[in-house]
Amino acid sequence: MRKQSRRHKENLTRTRNKTYLNIEEAIEALKETATTKFVESVELHANLNIDPKYSDQQLRTTVTLPNGVGKKNNYCRFNK
Repeated sequence: MRKQSRRHKENLTRTRNKTYLNIEEAIEALKETATTKFVESVELHANLNIDPKYSDQQLRTTVTLPNGVGKKNNYCRFNK
């Protein structure tokens, strides 16, 4: 098994076996444990207690990100 870094061990002790019911507490914990030198991403798993078999309980939506999708279009054009 690979050796865990000191920083990773400290983060594990801060967040081990914790469930955050409040979104503000979860974001604060993310900011405390963010120690990398690059932009990190976060996944959210939510239990909505819906049954997708029924048409009135299906969930279909889109989310607009604040900075778009992050892709910039570069165009190069050559003319004679």
